Amino acid sequence: MKKLMLLVMVCFVAAMSQEQTVIKGSLLGHDGKPMLKGHVHVLKPGHQRPLASMEATKEGSFEIKTGESGILIVQGTGVNHLQFQAALIIEKPTVVEMELRLGTFLYPSEITQVKIMGDFNNFNFNTAREMERQPDGTFAAEFETTAEKFKYQVYGIATPPHSINGTHSEDYEYDGGGDYRSVLTPQNGKVRVIFDPKKLVRSDTPPSVRVTNNPLLNRIASIASEMFMRDAMLQGAAEQHRQAGKDMKEFRYDWSSEKLKLTGQIEAEKDPKVRQLLLLSYLRLGQLGERDLDAGLALRALNEIPPESPLWSASPVLLRVATSVAQLPPEKANEYMDAFLTKNPDRNVKGSFLLNEAMMAQMMGKADILKRYYTILVNEYGDTQFGQIAKARLKPELTIAVGKPVPDFSVAALEDSKKVYSKSSLKGKYYLLDFWAVWCGPCIAEMDNLHKAYERFKKKNFEILSLSFDPKPEDVVKFRNEKWKMPWLHSFVQGGFNSDLAKSFEVIGIPKPILVDKDGVIVATDMDLRGERLEKTLAKHLGE
Repeated sequence: MKKLMLLVMVCFVAAMSQEQTVIKGSLLGHDGKPMLKGHVHVLKPGHQRPLASMEATKEGSFEIKTGESGILIVQGTGVNHLQFQAALIIEKPTVVEMELRLGTFLYPSEITQVKIMGDFNNFNFNTAREMERQPDGTFAAEFETTAEKFKYQVYGIATPPHSINGTHSEDYEYDGGGDYRSVLTPQNGKVRVIFDPKKLVRSDTPPSVRVTNNPLLNRIASIASEMFMRDAMLQGAAEQHRQAGKDMKEFRYDWSSEKLKLTGQIEAEKDPKVRQLLLLSYLRLGQLGERDLDAGLALRALNEIPPESPLWSASPVLLRVATSVAQLPPEKANEYMDAFLTKNPDRNVKGSFLLNEAMMAQMMGKADILKRYYTILVNEYGDTQFGQIAKARLKPELTIAVGKPVPDFSVAALEDSKKVYSKSSLKGKYYLLDFWAVWCGPCIAEMDNLHKAYERFKKKNFEILSLSFDPKPEDVVKFRNEKWKMPWLHSFVQGGFNSDLAKSFEVIGIPKPILVDKDGVIVATDMDLRGERLEKTLAKHLGE
């Protein structure tokens, strides 16, 4: 009987193990060797919390089990390396053997400034301390501490912008966000941190992924990793453009070679799932700023990728990109959206899509669409993070809309806190409320338009009040001392998106322009006040 029970238990355990997918292999650095410390994480698309994580062994090996299926993101992180991820499509429990190789960050040839943050400031970017440059080219910072271990990161040198581990470390600790913290032991309550640019790990070797036991999954992982890498390519090019002192308004990334490559791959691909992923990769270029996409390929994506496909979980917003690029009439676009919401089994994917649509509707002032999606989110997705965000940040009825009175507000002048700008103090003028931030690329892209409009209309009883959502007021002061002077009214909004002012004005994204007439009534918002339309809208209300 004992032997029989043992046999039953063994069979039961075997059956349980077969219900899980096993992802195993090696995690290596740019040189194909194990890193000082590395981790592998398995996530569902759109989720920051991993389903499972583990630290790779000293030899770089790992093995993770999961009962999840559909699209799984396998993410590798490592000391001195940039995180890298690939995607797998798991239809049933299987064993996946793979090799992940990470690439390094891009660093400037000469480093002139290094900032440090750590336990001493709760790893806060805004209060990071500048390290002092030494005669030998290193940077140093000293601290007093009662802690047994001093943990820190450096910031301001890596591209894409990241907080990374330093070059002076006894050990490393994963920070939970893709990077690592350096760990030092204080001596007599003090610690001196040295950053040496010469010790930075630099390499041109790109990251890579290989699934060694499944050719189809290998192709899928490779295509997905290229899709993720394009984000880094764009960020890197933008940062180089900025560091070169060039106007970010003039920055455009040339995706022509990627479009040509993807188009050829799509036409040649025979496997339906691989072709569908390639079509999504093509649409993804639209999210990255490419304006000239093929309407036929967008329509093909809608026809070939079923609404219930798990592929949409990679980025549900691509549904909107596809219908827009395909130039579908509203009724046809809504037909596909409704099919997606009805047939797709993943509530998180649908919740993410609904929240994005509701936020866009609020930003565009489309009250009927906002109310519809808000109601669905609250009533049917209230238990998800997306329903909870909708409750906290959206309103079923628009307050900021053409024809409605501007809400009461009172903000202190940036240059003089004793001076106040308010609804009553600006009454009798046409004024543009400009919610913005130095770190916001689209906001900076509007600078030329704002300056031209202000010069043209400032003598026509017109004013601009820019409301900064930056981390600190000094960011605005520094910005205005450079190219764009912004010679109008300014205020700093403490708390940014979480402020009462942001909630009152329904600000969930910036730039957020609102034009108010001399009686305090909103006469235009959002896209009517962006780009070339800004001057046209002002001319309509203020005269030529």
